[in-house]
Formats: sequence, structure tokens, C-alpha cells
Amino acid sequence: MSNHTFSNLTLMTEIECRDRISNDEIPLELSIEKWERIKQWLETFGLTNVGQLKVKAITFDDYSSKTCALCHTYTQWITSQYIGEDEKDCENCPVTITTGMEGCENTPFNKFEYAVESNNTKEAIKLADEFVKILKSCRSDNE
Repeated sequence: MSNHTFSNLTLMTEIECRDRISNDEIPLELSIEKWERIKQWLETFGLTNVGQLKVKAITFDDYSSKTCALCHTYTQWITSQYIGEDEKDCENCPVTITTGMEGCENTPFNKFEYAVESNNTKEAIKLADEFVKILKSCRSDNE
């Protein structure tokens, strides 16, 4: 069974996320890419037939803060644990600025987690798409 790859389709890993941040890629753009890749992964493999396709099932780490460039950049508990930078919180995160809520509250994130846990591929795809739209709206809100 392959780890995260099937053909050219991959999910963002924590190492990739951290490496790309350290190469000065824009965290918001990385987060948009991450969620677009998640959506494409779900459209290609779904949540329930990954065993037959011999690909890795999507897990919490694939869509959690561990692979979120914004969390790595703006949150204290991620940056202090994984990157070792000064303490930070969600206050300056583009998602917080756009939604007015910290921790991705008031976004499709928590509903997405439930859809994945419930093996509801159609709902997970819809929510991933909604999250991409919120992230893209952060571009104009923060320019």
C-alpha cells in the first residue's frame, strides 16, 4: 500500500508543509493548495474504497493543524512544538481575520472532520470545497 501517493496525486504531509514554509512560500497559498489536494483526493478515491485501490486512507493528520501552513505560522502551540519559534496565537491568521473566530471555528473544518469519520465522501468533498472558498476569500480580506 502506498503512503500518500497514487500516480501524481498526493496529500500534503507535515514535513512538506514545514519545508515549504521554511522556503518562504506563502502560508495562505499552501493552505489553499492543501485543501484543493484533499478535495481532489476525495474525488478520486473517496473514503470507503481505498483498500481496494491500495492507497492510504485519509487520516486526521492529513487535514489537521499538523499539515496547515497557517497554523504553523500563526499558532503558538504548533510553532513552539514543531518549529520552535516565539509564542503566537491565531490572532493574525487570515482565517481568523476573515471569520472573526479563532481555531477555524465558523468554518467547514469541524463538519469536514465529522464527514470523514462518518465515511460521507460526498459531504466531505462539499466541505473541502467550501473551505477552499473561505481560504481564497482571505486573499482579498488581507490585501
